[in-house]
Amino acid sequence: GAYSATTNFVNDLTRLGWSLIKVERADRNASLRAGLKRIGNEYLPSNAIYLPIGERRHRIRAIHAMESFTFSTKERVPYLVCLEVVDYARDDYSEPTHSADDDKSTASFWPLRMPNMPPITVPYL
Repeated sequence: GAYSATTNFVNDLTRLGWSLIKVERADRNASLRAGLKRIGNEYLPSNAIYLPIGERRHRIRAIHAMESFTFSTKERVPYLVCLEVVDYARDDYSEPTHSADDDKSTASFWPLRMPNMPPITVPYL
C-alpha cells in the first residue's frame, strides 16, 4: 500500500546516505546521483509515495538527481535531494509556516512529519 511504499522509499534514501560514508569525498556526488536514479527508477512515477509535510501531502513524481548534492561531515554524509512533487487538496489544509523575516523573504518551509514510521534499518558499515 501507500504507507509501505512511502516507508520503503524513505528507508532506501536513508540507506543511500549511510552507504556514501565509505565513498571517497570526491566521488560522493556521483555516487549519490547514481543511487538516486536507481531509487527513482524503482519507485517512480507513483501516486502512492508521498511526504506528509505540514498539513498537506505531496506525492513524489520524480527525483532530480542532478540537482541533488552531498554535504561533507566527518561522521556522516547528509545530502539535499531535489524532489518534484504534486500537491493534492485536503479539507484540513493550513498555510505553511514562514521564516522569521517574513517581510524580507518569500521563503516558506514545511516541517516533515512521518507519524508512526517504523525505525529505519541502518546497514552495518
